[in-house]
Amino acid sequence: MSGGEPSETADLLEGTVLEEQLDQCDAIMGDIMEERLDPTDEENIYTRIDFQYGRTKDKTLEVLSDRFEAEGLNTALKTLISGIIECQGFHAKLERNGQRDDSLETVTRWFKLYAAVVLEKQPDIPFEFVLTQFKKYRDVVIVHPDGIPTATDKPEASLLGFLTLSWTAMEEILRLWQEILSKSDVELIGRESALDGNTPKHGFIHNLSDTRGFVTAYPEGQEGDDTHFDLDSAEYFPKEGDVVELEDEESAPHHDARTANSLRKYDP
Repeated sequence: MSGGEPSETADLLEGTVLEEQLDQCDAIMGDIMEERLDPTDEENIYTRIDFQYGRTKDKTLEVLSDRFEAEGLNTALKTLISGIIECQGFHAKLERNGQRDDSLETVTRWFKLYAAVVLEKQPDIPFEFVLTQFKKYRDVVIVHPDGIPTATDKPEASLLGFLTLSWTAMEEILRLWQEILSKSDVELIGRESALDGNTPKHGFIHNLSDTRGFVTAYPEGQEGDDTHFDLDSAEYFPKEGDVVELEDEESAPHHDARTANSLRKYDP
């Protein structure tokens, strides 16, 4: 960047709703770091997450001045959430065939599943769709809009809205993480054992078709087979991303997946 670009980008942010949103996230991260950060330990995971958080903010500012930097923001957001997942110790659940399945959609849903059961509540992440559909929204609305944005000294409205919604979702993820960190080790171990249990089994819906859906279950992780369910077996009207409880049965030997007897939305 040239010497004048940082201040120019800051000028674009000043007085916007996005600036207020970032300030709110800063306050949450400040509280977390004050309680958890050990500045003398360079290997401390909280140090790395603090760095990832700052990098995500930097990428956000870069997008304000160049919408084509949105790919870098996608990577920064997923790296930040992946760092939180690693901190909570269930990052191995995202591994498949020796590789980490860590798309922004995947890490968002995995964190939401963990937070739901550990906190014993159904998380409500405002504008969660912006994170789970980030690439699609980025490509259609941000990088390739219908019209050419008008040159102006203020951020273009759809771009600013996109960034604000992304950080509104991130604020709730940070709040949930802050709440998780307030639990004692004994409480966390107890709730994590519930996540690993099979009666009932917990997971999230990652795909729906006309007649059936597919659940990624916590005990099996990304490496395991999907659990299928017929829509008729669901006790509510399901949607992708829902955290659910299910009772399943082993499928016949010639099948490569499990089939759920019943599925219900997680409701502790």
